[in-house]
Amino acid sequence: MEDPTPQKLSPRAVALRGTRDRDGNVMAHVDRLSGDSELRSADRGLAMELAAGVVKRRSTLAAVLKPLLRRPKQRLPVIVSDIMKLGLYQVLFLDRVPAHAAVNETVKLAHDVSQGRHVGLINGVLR
Repeated sequence: MEDPTPQKLSPRAVALRGTRDRDGNVMAHVDRLSGDSELRSADRGLAMELAAGVVKRRSTLAAVLKPLLRRPKQRLPVIVSDIMKLGLYQVLFLDRVPAHAAVNETVKLAHDVSQGRHVGLINGVLR
């Protein structure tokens, strides 16, 4: 039997899931996930900003990320790359989120999403 309680997601988790929606309207997906997660207005705004920014600056974020990797040609799982882009967007483009908070929250998200795999890499790259 399914649990009827909606899954509570953080604004960053909502943004990550939204940016991974490659087939549809990212912002509509983020809006739907925000409602399902019952995010407060400020958190919903953060999720929207993160998703829109990562999608808009995907190429820039990939270019910044590449030289930060020890083996840039190594193929990372897409989820790891997406998490790093979300963290990089916060560090590089959001003035109201302190860099240490962005790194910390991104690492927490990585723990939740990737079961702890590649967390050290994500932490090291973002720092």
